[in-house]
Amino acid sequence: MIMQHLEKESHATASPSLVQANERLTSVDVFRGLNMLVMMFSNFLNDRNLRVANIPEWMRHAHKPDTMTYPDVIWPAFTFMLGLSVPLAVEKRLAGGQSRAGVWGHIVWRALTLMIMGCMMGNAWGTARSGCPIGMSMVVWNVLLIVSFLMIWGHSSGMASRRPHMARAVRLAGVALLLGLALVFRNGPEHSFLHLRWWILGALGWAYLVSASIYLVFRRQPAAIMGCLGLCLLMYMGDKSGAFDRLVFLRPVRQWVGFGSLLGVHPAMALVGVMVGLLFTPGSSASTPRQRLRWMCAFAAGLLVAGFLLRPVYGCWKRGATPTWALYSTGISCLIFAGLYMLVDVWRLRRWAAPLIPVGTNPLLAYLLADLTYPVLLVLGIDMSASGARGIIRNACLALGLFLFTSWLTAKKLLRVRI
Repeated sequence: MIMQHLEKESHATASPSLVQANERLTSVDVFRGLNMLVMMFSNFLNDRNLRVANIPEWMRHAHKPDTMTYPDVIWPAFTFMLGLSVPLAVEKRLAGGQSRAGVWGHIVWRALTLMIMGCMMGNAWGTARSGCPIGMSMVVWNVLLIVSFLMIWGHSSGMASRRPHMARAVRLAGVALLLGLALVFRNGPEHSFLHLRWWILGALGWAYLVSASIYLVFRRQPAAIMGCLGLCLLMYMGDKSGAFDRLVFLRPVRQWVGFGSLLGVHPAMALVGVMVGLLFTPGSSASTPRQRLRWMCAFAAGLLVAGFLLRPVYGCWKRGATPTWALYSTGISCLIFAGLYMLVDVWRLRRWAAPLIPVGTNPLLAYLLADLTYPVLLVLGIDMSASGARGIIRNACLALGLFLFTSWLTAKKLLRVRI
């Protein structure tokens, strides 16, 4: 019955065959917004600063090898959505007349931006207790770091249109602040400088750089992109088996860039999204909602089976960035997106998702505000200690409040983080 409805929908609407260059796939924004809300709640529960004691283990990231909980799917879901957006964004730029070289330059710039933000945040959170910046506490350094990001990459439509000179001045001041924070940073008794700690945004930057570059080379050749996906998983296997140990000239690079994770598993998760995004580009063989949903369900099943077959070799563990964890997580993400696509873009049931859509179009703002929460609470002297059901309710309210605040800022065009 659902398939009959989909078939009718494909003839009744003007846009089911292709997503045109100027259209936006609303289900992508809904999924991102929903995932961000879950991420805020999970991070507040599991963060070492706002951590809630006496809660079920399934609400925390898995700490034992070959185990997986729902928080372990959040990051892969973002990586999946990042990859899904790549074909849509690239085709839009190419349709607008931008050259491939120009598009690739934009890809590199965005990837480097994510890497810079990730590296700075990695040093902030990775050295939260041992950091000793010159002239300030680590908490103040953390607050100023997020403020510098918002000054550089934050955009207000009102300021940009009415006071462009002020907007440029704020951006330059943010750059100066970020450079100053990098210069005064010190860590541990040896007072070391910044290290390359990629953190979440840095890993997303690598995944974006590799997956978007692969798409730009092969574009509408799904077989080639699928082959690259398999090659990324083989990168992990080669790294674990010691295949790269024989290549002595790569040792300096491997100290800073994990071939198995940053160039292997993480781009593979993004390429899963790229494969799904191909369904919505011109020339796709799946030109109706029914065909797309059938393809996504079959693809998700294949990912889950592949993960099951690889599990005895490497296990399923987020901390180890194992292929099974990546395949299980992206298979689940693919099924969730298929359901949201049917609900939001095919059946046009969008009213329930109204608060999710603005955050889905502005996820970096939500991410940065969530990271800013604890340092601000600490500076203000607000005690957030709690445990059990009380802590769960507290963090749920905190996450929901911050999420709705981000949605309001975005809807009113007051602040958007754009890279």
